Amino acid sequence: MSDLGTLTIAGLRRRIAAGEVTPLDAADAALERIEARDGEVHAFLHVDHERVRERAKQLSAHEGNGALHGVPVAIKDNMCLRGTPTTCASKIL
Repeated sequence: MSDLGTLTIAGLRRRIAAGEVTPLDAADAALERIEARDGEVHAFLHVDHERVRERAKQLSAHEGNGALHGVPVAIKDNMCLRGTPTTCASKIL
């Protein structure tokens, strides 16, 4: 499933909708890619692997027809999200 990290959003969504891939598969692929690349690119300040996988399991248990159902997304840390640090990459916050 490691090729999932290189699919477009539309391609990943199509595979999830077709039942070829679960949201958990997609989440695991995204987490693997973050682990492999973030040391080099430093794009993420906080990744809660457990929370990501738990949410993906919930989505895997339900069929969804939303445009992004099961597709992993990252939220910039200047957006407030319950249970997640909001720092704007600043030490003063």
